[in-house]
Amino acid sequence: TILSTGSELTAGRSIDTNSGWIAVQLGELGWKVDRFVVMPDDPRIILSELKALQLRAKENPDVPSLVIMTGGLGATEDD
Repeated sequence: TILSTGSELTAGRSIDTNSGWIAVQLGELGWKVDRFVVMPDDPRIILSELKALQLRAKENPDVPSLVIMTGGLGATEDD
């Protein structure tokens, strides 16, 4: 799973190019990305998604899990 955070992404002011690049790099290492998630800069939403991914991993212990989170690249106070 690749998580991208940024209110500029969810508002449509920016395009998430990081996730595609990360997916290509992971693919070259043998990982299959099965999910992209884009979230605003809201700690409650981010924590909720991380907890959901943790639960998903616990429910599927035979499936390797990897979560990569990207965002916070600006010079704003929420980064």
